[in-house]
Amino acid sequence: MKELLIKSHEAKCRLKASESLIAQILNEDFLYHYIPDVEIGNLNEVADVGFEENPDLTRKGEIEFPRASFLSGVEYRSIISTIDYLLERVRQEKYGIYCLNSTTASQDSSAITFWGGATNLGKTSSMLELVMERGFDFYSDERTLLCLNKKSVVGGSRTIAIRKTILKKKTGESREFYNCAPAEGIKNLKLMIYPHLDHGLKKPIAYQFSSKDFHWLLSREFGVNIRGAIKYIDDYSYPLLSIDTQELAEKRTLETRRFTSEVPCYYFQGSLSQISSFVEDYFNENAKRK
Repeated sequence: MKELLIKSHEAKCRLKASESLIAQILNEDFLYHYIPDVEIGNLNEVADVGFEENPDLTRKGEIEFPRASFLSGVEYRSIISTIDYLLERVRQEKYGIYCLNSTTASQDSSAITFWGGATNLGKTSSMLELVMERGFDFYSDERTLLCLNKKSVVGGSRTIAIRKTILKKKTGESREFYNCAPAEGIKNLKLMIYPHLDHGLKKPIAYQFSSKDFHWLLSREFGVNIRGAIKYIDDYSYPLLSIDTQELAEKRTLETRRFTSEVPCYYFQGSLSQISSFVEDYFNENAKRK
């Protein structure tokens, strides 16, 4: 067995697994895309959680936080996603940092995040439209780390997943993940958008969520990350249990309620050019104000 220390925003997981599995994880780009701001740490560092391969396990995975184990033969992407599952509780509990299924673009010290749990909403396409057509900087794709108390983005997935034809055309890439130079550092989160790409509207549909509706939607996204409602391993064949606690759920609710009362979030249905025009106008009018 070999060890590997994986870090994400100071949260640390010690992985113990076969040498071949460790090598596969390190050599695949999925690790660096899926776990936000991932780093390979020093084995002398103290880990917050441990995840160990066990060939004698009677089921595919077991979690007794902060320890967890998995059966030999579980596919490697499940190992990576479960590591981040464990790290998410640490990020929330120790640092008040929450991972959101989203993409983010930035301009100077300000940021805009496109979010929503469903696929094919247009999160990545909207972010790329701002970056490639409106002069914004790429900040994160797929997953963004938010500090709710400071109303800021603090990290995220720093490569772009190239799955769809439109994204391949925009980037000119054929690889699974496109490496580009992201904006670094903490950015003030000025606007969030729940996009719905629709190129058939002459006039887009846009409205601001009430803070109550925004709170309900965002709380659901944060809760799913550690409640295990849809957390599976081994190609979605085996469910994992929740690692949430009552205390953490109450803390998350309080911080989310405060955040959603202070940061605006819009539902926007329209084309890429309409969405990017809306964001650009909003930043010109609001985001640059002190």
